[in-house]
Amino acid sequence: MGCGPRLHCQVVADAWWITNAEAGRRAPFKSVTFEPVRSGLPMQHPTSDVQLPASADPAILAADNARLVEELAKARQQQAATAAENARLFEAEQTRAKELRESLEYQIATSEVLGVISRSPNELQPVLDTIVATAHRLCEAEYTLFVKREGDGLYHHKASMGAHPKFVDWLRSHPVTTGDGSMVGIVVAEKQTTHFPDALAEPRFTDLKRQQQSKARTMLGVPLMRGGEVIGVIFLARTVVQPFTDRHIELVTTFANQAVIAINNVGLFEEVQARTKELQQSLEQQTATSKILSAISGSPGKLDPVFDALLASARELCEAEFGHLLLFNGETWRPVALHNLPQAYADFWNSAPVIAPPESLLGRILETRQWFQVVDTRQGAAYKARHPLAIATVDHGGARTLFGVPLLKEGRVIGAIVLYRKEVRAFNEKQIALLSSFADQAVIAIENARLFEAEQTRTKELRESLEYQTATSDVLDVISRSPSQSQPVLDTIVATS
Repeated sequence: MGCGPRLHCQVVADAWWITNAEAGRRAPFKSVTFEPVRSGLPMQHPTSDVQLPASADPAILAADNARLVEELAKARQQQAATAAENARLFEAEQTRAKELRESLEYQIATSEVLGVISRSPNELQPVLDTIVATAHRLCEAEYTLFVKREGDGLYHHKASMGAHPKFVDWLRSHPVTTGDGSMVGIVVAEKQTTHFPDALAEPRFTDLKRQQQSKARTMLGVPLMRGGEVIGVIFLARTVVQPFTDRHIELVTTFANQAVIAINNVGLFEEVQARTKELQQSLEQQTATSKILSAISGSPGKLDPVFDALLASARELCEAEFGHLLLFNGETWRPVALHNLPQAYADFWNSAPVIAPPESLLGRILETRQWFQVVDTRQGAAYKARHPLAIATVDHGGARTLFGVPLLKEGRVIGAIVLYRKEVRAFNEKQIALLSSFADQAVIAIENARLFEAEQTRTKELRESLEYQTATSDVLDVISRSPSQSQPVLDTIVATS
């Protein structure tokens, strides 16, 4: 090892010991310091100086030195291997800890989404906002979007995180269609999760206009599947080429499944609500019909109570501000019942019978013998022509939407029921059907009143005829009893006349 006679040399080896006798035969130096080392760490053994003879065989010395160098190299290799293994184990432990931390974060995020779903059974937006915000954070996206298919078959923006407001506004005005070359369009067409590490290097991605708006390079799209159809897409993007990991894709897939649950829950809740509302409306309509029939049966020959009950129910159930029932004599219309009309408009109708122009609502009802609706009176032909009836309806009544149904008897229009709203809002099909039913009941009431009046007239005529016959019989009886006396006959005639 090239040490001088009085130089102390340090020999390091794993569990390697040299006896004093062996050292004395081979070492050329007078003393050697031995420091045992095990597994790269010094042993708890005191360092000692051993006095050795100065004589030694050069060949033995060279072999011994070579062996010592080899042992030292092996020890160093073992130390390097141990250090590398320790580093590998440390890195693996760090990776495992990171994975456990991410798994915990994912589980917490999933629980949070489920919590929002349970707290918002009839609200979808809080769930979508939570999903987008959580996916955006955990997947380290630059922006995240949620699009949902609507009734027009297009996929509309519903929630976002990280996107520039101008880009969001652009998205709202540019819904996605199936297979339009965008990431969402591709996901919808292929019905599977799609990941583009670099969208500009992907031949299927052709929507460069959308890419210019977003500047996205790495894209991930995960579909929301229900019944084999894509009902929405969660979209994540980065403006640099930095692919998402498998764990990111797995997490977003879980969020997509949760979003489907939320959408289904909201849909079921809305269906139940709609069904409940329909049943409630049906009950209200049946109750209103029963009231009208009761008014008809309880007021024979009297139309005012029937018309009042009919208009009150129609206005409430059809969500109208006011209404009236009109009768038509072949030329003019006159009101027989007014309900909640503004005073100025009521005065207009009460002032004189009204002639309706052909382009007005009453004119169209008379022409078609069917219901008719003017959604916006200010845009109607009669108002633009400045007809007095239309002017009064808009200016005095404040009406914007009006709807009327004819009263038909033997195919002939004998009147109409008209309802008014002070806002532009069309009446729906159920309200149209309800008012048509009320119109039929009004015709029944009018016919019953006519029959009742006719029967009353007939009864009166019969009673008068009976009275006349009785009086005649009384005179004849007096004549027969007083053949020679005229005064009793004259007195009886005067009394019965």
